[in-house]
Amino acid sequence: MNTIAKDTENKKLAYPELAGVQIKSSIANNLMTIERTRMRIAGFRPRFERQVRLDGDMSISFRLGLPFLGLFGIPIKITGNSENPIIEVGKITEGDSLEEVEDDSGVQSEGIEKPGGSNK
Repeated sequence: MNTIAKDTENKKLAYPELAGVQIKSSIANNLMTIERTRMRIAGFRPRFERQVRLDGDMSISFRLGLPFLGLFGIPIKITGNSENPIIEVGKITEGDSLEEVEDDSGVQSEGIEKPGGSNK
């Protein structure tokens, strides 16, 4: 949010209070998929969804709903990585999708069985 506040020159979006926001996600093959998440910040109604790889690469679709009801919004795509995000006005395209990466470390989470095998 701070990067978006800086890029859009809107200081109201910087350092928002996000204590009540619940982000639903799932992780598979080093890829975290984030379900659509909506918020209210300083009259704006932002929402985001998509994917973040555990190495820091991002492909996030963000929409900044304008005050007061958020009916009109600005589509923003966030790509790049967490250290150097690329923020552009526009929608995510197929070329922005992240690839799953197989975890070949052999480490298993307790209670999760590998396909075609056992946890032993």
